[in-house]
Amino acid sequence: MINFFDTNIGGRLVDLPGYGYAKTSKSAQAKWQSAVNEYLSFRKTLKGLILVMDIRRPNQEYDQEILTWAKESDLAIHILLNKSDKLGNNKKLDTLRKTRDKYSDYHNTSIQTFSALKGLGKEELIKTVKQWLLDD
Repeated sequence: MINFFDTNIGGRLVDLPGYGYAKTSKSAQAKWQSAVNEYLSFRKTLKGLILVMDIRRPNQEYDQEILTWAKESDLAIHILLNKSDKLGNNKKLDTLRKTRDKYSDYHNTSIQTFSALKGLGKEELIKTVKQWLLDD
């Protein structure tokens, strides 16, 4: 299911299925992937992607596919290393550094730690989304 959310500053946020971690059949995952690929391929007004990675298991195969596609499409991407509250500060900063190093050659890519549970990093995420939505 693809969910659309209108914002109060114009534009929409679209939540695409995160099938990379879903506990479901391979055939269901393939259907989701097809829907996501179709959505991403034909959205001319798409400003950027927010890719949520589990900070404890970043850079999975699905993450790599999305990042490669975004790079080839010259599309902005913002990586959220989610569940950062599950790691100590040193491990969290080390994972952030390693992820930034890994994608340093990706144009228009930003990366941050985040915790949906505790709201850590929310302001940085909102700032990024606002910049995309307000950019003409």
